[in-house]
Amino acid sequence: MILSPVISHFLTPNRNTVIFAVKGVISMAAALFISMHLELDRPYWAVVASMLLQARPESGLVTEKALYLVAGSWLGGLYAVLTIGAFSEIPFVAIALLTAWVGGTSFLSAKVQHVNYNYFLGLTGVTAPLIALLAMSDASTVSSLHVFEIARARISEGMVGAFCAAAVSIFFVPFRLRDLLQKHAEQTFSRLTGLILAELNAESSKTLRYKNSGALLAAVSQLNHDARASTYDGPDGTRRARACYEISNLSIVASSVTQTLGYQINADAKRFGENMRHLLGFSRQVLSKLAEEKTYAKRQALLSDLQKALRNHKIKGYLKTAPDVVAFRMLCRITSMLLSITRIVSAIKNQDNMPLKARRLPAFQDNLVAGIGAVRSMVVFLSCVALWIGTGSPPAVLMMMILPPFFSMAFAPAPVPEMIVRKVIIGAVVAIPASAFIELFLLSAGSGNFELLIMVMGAPLFIALMAVAWAPTMPYGLGFCLPFVLLTQPGNEMSFSADVSVTTGLALLTGLGILWAVFSLMKTPDNLFIKNRIMRSFSRDLKVISVGNIKEDDFVYKTGGKVIKLFSLKSAEAHLAGLQALRNLHITFTLFKLLHDNHSLVREEIYLWLHDYRLVIAGVYRGNREEFFTRGQLICEKLKEIYPSGLTVTTANTEARVLLGFSLEIAGDHFRMGK
Repeated sequence: MILSPVISHFLTPNRNTVIFAVKGVISMAAALFISMHLELDRPYWAVVASMLLQARPESGLVTEKALYLVAGSWLGGLYAVLTIGAFSEIPFVAIALLTAWVGGTSFLSAKVQHVNYNYFLGLTGVTAPLIALLAMSDASTVSSLHVFEIARARISEGMVGAFCAAAVSIFFVPFRLRDLLQKHAEQTFSRLTGLILAELNAESSKTLRYKNSGALLAAVSQLNHDARASTYDGPDGTRRARACYEISNLSIVASSVTQTLGYQINADAKRFGENMRHLLGFSRQVLSKLAEEKTYAKRQALLSDLQKALRNHKIKGYLKTAPDVVAFRMLCRITSMLLSITRIVSAIKNQDNMPLKARRLPAFQDNLVAGIGAVRSMVVFLSCVALWIGTGSPPAVLMMMILPPFFSMAFAPAPVPEMIVRKVIIGAVVAIPASAFIELFLLSAGSGNFELLIMVMGAPLFIALMAVAWAPTMPYGLGFCLPFVLLTQPGNEMSFSADVSVTTGLALLTGLGILWAVFSLMKTPDNLFIKNRIMRSFSRDLKVISVGNIKEDDFVYKTGGKVIKLFSLKSAEAHLAGLQALRNLHITFTLFKLLHDNHSLVREEIYLWLHDYRLVIAGVYRGNREEFFTRGQLICEKLKEIYPSGLTVTTANTEARVLLGFSLEIAGDHFRMGK
């Protein structure tokens, strides 16, 4: 009998799922025990803090989030104290400032686009309203001292939860981030060799080449994203992170150069000499073996053999034609980068010291999308506050105003956030009767008994954490865990009331319902809109290299994040645009470098054509398409006829012709996408 994947996940879980759930329960139990032993005001906040750190179990990521939790709690608490201290007698001004705080943190969160930074900013954004509204819920006790005491209590509880989560992550069956980065680095190298092998084979289909490019971009994106937290994963973490960044940057450049070589192999096949064809064949054999090898020594030996063959090819004087020279240069560069990546991958695996100064590719930042996210979070927060004030609800329903803004920031980067919120609501619907049953029937006779609390709450939380461990069921598990703890409110002194449980549960559902409605009405711009904005930004980057000198590393740093963002969009057009942008990295940079160094007779014509090419890439070209292609083809024909006797200049013109020909092919794809 074949079980469905969901049932199989819970009935026959894998080892990592069980370990993840066990560690989560242990960290929450430790947070509850310590906070109850210290007699903190609301121990369940320590449990919530510990729970929020469980999403990525790798030790470096958990440690980073723990530090961010503490920093965010302090920052949010300070803002709340200052706001209430200055405007305690003018509550509408205080609420306006809290709304602006939520909007500002949401704006920054949408711009950063990194899960741990999003967590930090989201927590900072909701901590201030939580503390301020708790203080404002009873007008008779509002004072600077009162809000300070609330802030101190919330920060203390958050620190306990963060400490417990980080300690369990590090000392109890740790998932080390360095092991994950080793896997990512190996995967990136494997996909790069697969891409190079496909490009060097003239018979490879365009579909296969696109597939390999996409697989490489996915691996580079994951490596670049996770490496940043390596700083918190041991004393060598910073060097390891820089090594991962170097792999990411080199892989992007190598793939871009390789695709240009692949185009030349198809376009200039008849112009290659016999020796060049033999060298390309030998390169394919080496790369085929390289893809199968897993040890550094064998990889280095294969690449050293290829480098030796390249040197012999040059020493024996086989480079007699310009097409051979152009292809030879690209092949040498690809081999050199492959060898560097091999060494770095080995250094990461063996924890060797490798001083590098590579930079992390920054994420693409769009102020318009970030602004929409900020407005959305503010609308959610204000709607919940208005409902709370208008209905005269008790302080117990404050979670209605805290969780929805936090989820608004956390789910904003998702392609369809309203679907995730719907799943969270389903989890919350299950959590309400579960918490009511546990409170009224199992815990009412043993309030403040830690052992009883863990025995009763451990099983449902374990099952929910198993759901969190798997991406398809994670929203359901998250929707159960947080409301379950917030409704049960474990602690030293627990009160049990069916009315309060139902009221608090309905308030949570109302807040989540408002969030779902706002996400449904104020949707994130579609993928086509974002793709067009990224391509226009990419076009502006090309303009920068056309007017001034810029190093290739700086150019990749400036544009690499845009390429990754394009590929991450859930759209076939955006994927293709990302793959084309990857190709353009080498094409445009090398073309402009050639134009700076080579004063050919068609230099001005190429500059004018490249200006229009940037408009084509940006999707704003309004000229005649046929005339655009005709101009490009005429330039290529002229480049074939210039300086037929001088190999050096002819090589430069041949390289420009190859790059322009490849650009024409890419422009054709852009025009077809725009139809």
